[in-house]
Amino acid sequence: MTGSDKDQLADSMSSSESKVSSFAQSISTLPMVSKELLSAIPFPIFLLDKERRIIFANSRALDVFQSDDDSLLGKHCYEVWFDRDTPCESCIIENPGQSELIDVKRHADRIWEFSVSSVDLSDSEIGYILIAEDVSEEHTAESIQREKDERYRLLAESSFDGVVLHVDRTIVEVSDSFAELFGYSPSEVVGMKIFDFFTPESVEIIKERIDTEYGKSYETVGLRKDGSTVLLEGFGKTCRYQGKPARIAAVKNIEAQKESEDALKASEERFRAVFERAGIGMAITSLENNFMHTNRALQDMLGYTAMSLVGMPLSDITHPEDLILDEILIREIQFGNNDMYQLEKRFVRSDSEIMWARVTASVVRDKDGNSEFAILMIEDITDYKRSERELRTASERSRLFLDIMSHDIRNQMQIILGRVSLVNEMIEDPTMKSMLEEAMKSVELCETIIRKTQSTESLSEIPLEPRDLVDALRSKFEQFSELYPDVVFYFNLEIEEATVLADKYLDDLIENLVENAIIHNPRENKVVWISLQKSAMGYLFAIEDNGIGIPEKARTSLFDMKLRIGGVGLHQSKQIVDKYSGRIEPMERVRDHPNRGIRFEVWLPNAI
Repeated sequence: MTGSDKDQLADSMSSSESKVSSFAQSISTLPMVSKELLSAIPFPIFLLDKERRIIFANSRALDVFQSDDDSLLGKHCYEVWFDRDTPCESCIIENPGQSELIDVKRHADRIWEFSVSSVDLSDSEIGYILIAEDVSEEHTAESIQREKDERYRLLAESSFDGVVLHVDRTIVEVSDSFAELFGYSPSEVVGMKIFDFFTPESVEIIKERIDTEYGKSYETVGLRKDGSTVLLEGFGKTCRYQGKPARIAAVKNIEAQKESEDALKASEERFRAVFERAGIGMAITSLENNFMHTNRALQDMLGYTAMSLVGMPLSDITHPEDLILDEILIREIQFGNNDMYQLEKRFVRSDSEIMWARVTASVVRDKDGNSEFAILMIEDITDYKRSERELRTASERSRLFLDIMSHDIRNQMQIILGRVSLVNEMIEDPTMKSMLEEAMKSVELCETIIRKTQSTESLSEIPLEPRDLVDALRSKFEQFSELYPDVVFYFNLEIEEATVLADKYLDDLIENLVENAIIHNPRENKVVWISLQKSAMGYLFAIEDNGIGIPEKARTSLFDMKLRIGGVGLHQSKQIVDKYSGRIEPMERVRDHPNRGIRFEVWLPNAI
């Protein structure tokens, strides 16, 4: 190596900041490359022939591969570096003087930068110098910085719906989400003025925020490319960009949030209106069961003012006998075992009067599921309780009368019937016998009335169940056809099945109406019609006769309990139909001819 060669090499190596490609270029300009020169280079370096076989590797290269000359010489570079049997698809040797960053998955996953230059191996042979530089740390630092920048970008875009950077109000960088929000492409946004994206009113607000370095978010109205507007929350911060003062601006679309807030506000206003104007008492109570807020209806019920109820424990106005149940239910709510309860309890009004109330309490929880307060709906049922008590008393009294009638009076009537029968056998006078027989028939009729009255004693207690109306009508038709062979029956069913919600008293209903058509018909040739048809949301069956009918005035009052025009059977029929949520109506069998018989129509809803 000549002195000038060494000087050139020293100059090239003196700058540690220069790239290996420039170093390779320096070597390639030397007239002849010697192994002494290559060995002095501090980088891994290979000398390749024109077939890309290694003909020399300096000591640094041998260290990298932890090998010696014998194991490397003669091998192709792609065999050594990449474990390939064929040349790389894109080889930098095809473009001498260019460098390429290649991630070599060998030797502890280091990252190498390769540079190659062609050299004269001899007067007639050309080869290549391949220099590799370990850039793993530099590349890792760049990757870390890129990852950090990406995290910051993702964080900004996840926190806001768009971010821009502007210098002197001109946008120099923009997030994709910002451009999309306003209907532009990112390339269109860069170079535009920041104020181009806001309404004139909002521009004035933004200018004020910039001038005063306002550090909090504020509402603005954005202006999209298509001219539509969008409600935004804006935020800005001053920074530096390439040594110049700049400003980062971030926006967030808050239209959905605003709509939710408006909906919540409207809902709260509706609740407040319902709360204040409700016809029943309403209260908001703490979890300790103290009044927090009450409406006017509750204040009037209890006889207290709104201020006097605030903070008052419910126990102060609860009847002593109801305190224990109240406390148990409140604890259920406090411990989270229940969100709602309903009970009937007694309150003590301010005038010491007792008020019965139906109380429905519901707990309100926060977003984490913790109980906050309870809402109470309080309905005054004092009159209902009084009516219930009176009804219970009347029911008990009627049961007593029925019991007396069905036992004591019945027993006495049996005695009367027995004595009259004996007297009837003892006398011979036909007139007296006729009178005694009439008396015996009256006693037997009383017995029948008592039996009928007693038969529906448990009417209100038996639950309803699906029953086939067709079967019930057919059964009674067959029964009465045998009992009254002299009566002509016409049976007409337009449907094969009719299921209704009823009980065992459905048979009594049909029996009462058919008996009424037979017994109260004075004609010698009696005819009874039984029919059934489908009707709106139910079924309509009718019992008709050819008797003398019932005058219109009497028909309209037939089921009036006070007038008692109808017999026991008809009143029982009305009670049975009412229980089934149906209706019963007497009418003329032949229109405008009331003396040609009566028709009872019964409508019953179908079993849904």
